[in-house]
Amino acid sequence: MEKKMFCPNCDKTQPVKTIQRQETLPVRDEKVSVLSELSACSVCKQEFATTEQEEENVRKAYDEYRKRKGLLTHSEVRDVRVQYGLSQTAFSRWLGWGDITIHRYESGSLQDAVHNEALLLLKDPRNAEKLLETNRDNLDEASAERLERAVAARLNDEVVKLIEEDLAATLSRSAPSEFNGYRRFNVERFENLVLHVLEKVGAAYKTAVNKYLWYIDFCYYRDQASSITGTQYLRFPHGPIPKSYDLIFAAMIEKGSLAVEEVSGKDFSGERYAPKARANTDLFQGDELKMIDGCLAALAAKGKTARQLSDMAHKEAAYLLTKDREPISYRHAKDLKLKPVPAKARK
Repeated sequence: MEKKMFCPNCDKTQPVKTIQRQETLPVRDEKVSVLSELSACSVCKQEFATTEQEEENVRKAYDEYRKRKGLLTHSEVRDVRVQYGLSQTAFSRWLGWGDITIHRYESGSLQDAVHNEALLLLKDPRNAEKLLETNRDNLDEASAERLERAVAARLNDEVVKLIEEDLAATLSRSAPSEFNGYRRFNVERFENLVLHVLEKVGAAYKTAVNKYLWYIDFCYYRDQASSITGTQYLRFPHGPIPKSYDLIFAAMIEKGSLAVEEVSGKDFSGERYAPKARANTDLFQGDELKMIDGCLAALAAKGKTARQLSDMAHKEAAYLLTKDREPISYRHAKDLKLKPVPAKARK
């Protein structure tokens, strides 16, 4: 596509088009090949680069050099700074560098290996915490407090991530069997099923959520010989509960996808959950989502209070034939009394 601009060869404004060409540019001690953007005059046919194009081409060459040497790109340098909520100047001071050092790196200048290593270390919030203790006096109080909050939030995120990874690894270690519906546990599916259930039924007590999950997994197994989440359910006094559900719910609360409220009432008291993030239903296949919504519709028709759901579960053969605190076999799914509501019958 042509546009009018000044051609230095013709020494006047001419129709010019943008082209791309492979070029080799010198960067420190190496030659780097990049796909440069140039301008070509449609009249004299000469190629040239505008100031903006030259700067962008050099930035591309620098970033390619960084990749070769294991250096952060200029955008990655910015990402490290932004996650700690500091201005370029404050970030430089926190690191004990010159005031404009980070500005230069984010603008495209090449950092040295020592500075690069310091930036890489800050990807771990534990290193940021140590640096904050050492260099706090380099910052004004407002920046220091903002940084302190950012470091605390990132440390919390790391803890939640480690808990989730450890929990997922532990639970998924169980080979497919009759106790997980012949599917390895998938924490992402479990969490998003919780969110989808709460989006459909509204805020619900922990006891009710556990029963929704149990009925959904067992109903799907009855029809498809496989569970949806790979969860093991244990027999407890209030009904079936997912194994280690309390740790999963706690992790969801910590990372902000689930809200919890302690409620004390006349008829029922306990923790009530509500979604704070949208469920990713793309994780579920078409038949799975149909079964999930069909089960929820059937349960809603029978009464969806925590006590009503517990009473229903207590009457199921799967519950009655399992010893207390033992895993419930999915083989009992064939005897479930609940029948999902077909899509065409739902309002």
